Amino acid sequence: MIKRISKTNFGQAIIAFIIAIVIKFLSSSIRWKTLNEQLKYNALKGNEPIIVVFWHERIAVMSKIWPMKKPLAMLQSPHSDGRLIAKAINILGFQTVWGSTNRNAAGGIIGLIKKAKKGVSIGITPDGPRGPALECSQGPIAVAKIANIKIFPIAWSTSSFWRLKNWDKSLVPKPFSKGIWVWGEPIEVPKNSNKDDIVRLTNELNESLNYYTKLADNYFGHNK
Repeated sequence: MIKRISKTNFGQAIIAFIIAIVIKFLSSSIRWKTLNEQLKYNALKGNEPIIVVFWHERIAVMSKIWPMKKPLAMLQSPHSDGRLIAKAINILGFQTVWGSTNRNAAGGIIGLIKKAKKGVSIGITPDGPRGPALECSQGPIAVAKIANIKIFPIAWSTSSFWRLKNWDKSLVPKPFSKGIWVWGEPIEVPKNSNKDDIVRLTNELNESLNYYTKLADNYFGHNK
């Protein structure tokens, strides 16, 4: 019965509200620090939209990093789990574009480009919604090329967290722990990039995300 209710609009609205409250509580209880303030400043200054990219396993409190005065749209899969997450992030103040980086990719990319043209920044988990985990799709590079905007890889870690037993072993920070944000160097995609360039830049983004994620984890000694 609970499962049936969770599939209804009313049930999803209630669950999404609870998820949003939990995210707000967790992210606000953590004592955050930014490892590289200048890169964060460079990313957020001005009114030009950007693309922020992070692994799906770090999605839990990623909303905390974004200044709410700047609009941001998240790419969300239209399946039931995606709709639930979309409702939660809408409550937190973010916009939704339907699609994914590996399912209905064309529709998702078009929707993101339309948002960027309106000055809305974009958030993408390039290995979502179902993986393979920690493997970057070409979606972010394609959007950056057409929309002519920069990509900023980002990551976070906390001194203590839980790991879920889902497909990507998502991290959920424990309340009142210490946290670190890591902003990466921007990746620019030339308008004249060909297919080989797209593959190369996708690999570069993949390596960057892994590097900055490990950097965040190393801050608390999690990779030792």
